[in-house]
Amino acid sequence: MTFEVTDTFDGPAPSEPKLRVLRLISPNAPKTNCTASLSGKRPGDAFVLFLRRCDQTEMTGVSKDAIPPEVMKDAFIIVHAIAAAEADDGTITGLKQMIQDVRHAEAGATDESIRPQVDAIASAADETEAEDAQKALLELGPKSLPALRAKMNDATVKESAQSRVRHVIEELATPPLTAEAP
Repeated sequence: MTFEVTDTFDGPAPSEPKLRVLRLISPNAPKTNCTASLSGKRPGDAFVLFLRRCDQTEMTGVSKDAIPPEVMKDAFIIVHAIAAAEADDGTITGLKQMIQDVRHAEAGATDESIRPQVDAIASAADETEAEDAQKALLELGPKSLPALRAKMNDATVKESAQSRVRHVIEELATPPLTAEAP
């Protein structure tokens, strides 16, 4: 399916006014309250869409080999969708602010800012120190994931610290997307 882009909240408008969006459908998909569902929507409806490049998305129940690479390269997956009719000015303002906050945090996520927090969460002397490091890592965002995953594989990290690291990884990692039930 394709969507015509009329406005963007983040980044330049695409060179093509229409974006190809993959919609994975499975009769066995678990029912979900996911707002990315398009069930019951019709062609011509307007949406506010949060999209993720298909080739940068982990999907549950679909191997990346099942979708041809040329399709993966140019397509998007819907992460979040709101019918434009349901998106009042306050909702739109909140979404734009959330995008700005995420981009600001991503800009500050450098190896020099991530490494001390990963080390702190893995070797915290008490829960307060661990919670402070966890909060900082969540604010730094997904750029922290490689360092956190490396720390998970560090045999010198105690089990309790691995549990804290695993929790932050789960919070930051993009959840796998499931196919949508028809």
